Amino acid sequence: MAMMMISTINIPTRSFTSISIVCVATLLLIFAPSYSNCSASSMQVGDTLNTGDSLVLGGCALTMQTDCDLILSISGSSIWDTNTSGKGDNLCQVKLNNDGQLVISSGAGNTIWGSSYQGPNSNYVLEFNGDCYIGIRDLNNGHTVWSICPGNLCTNQ
Repeated sequence: MAMMMISTINIPTRSFTSISIVCVATLLLIFAPSYSNCSASSMQVGDTLNTGDSLVLGGCALTMQTDCDLILSISGSSIWDTNTSGKGDNLCQVKLNNDGQLVISSGAGNTIWGSSYQGPNSNYVLEFNGDCYIGIRDLNNGHTVWSICPGNLCTNQ
């Protein structure tokens, strides 16, 4: 009868933990989306912000309020809005369409507001960064088709 020998390798816990952290960090970097202006929050075509939802980064927030107004705020103070307060119901949502237009619709599906750009169907992304910059970019050609940057807040655009 053959005997099988099993040997044990002792890896110090500290080394194992360090290796694990490096592996996880590497996987996150490989699979994390990246955009040319290092945007940390975004909406893809078809994504929506429903009433009460926000994109938040640093002190900046883009929020679909319950009164149907889409507001951009910094540290809780509004610095830009769509001026649509009270024009819908409490089920409003904002959606990025495949024509590059950002649209606010009521719960009944009625269009209340739309960004000024409406182009050909393409692969658009709404990018939002810590400077309170909001831009819609066509990923097929890299061009920004619509953007807002209230006041002198944006430094990286």
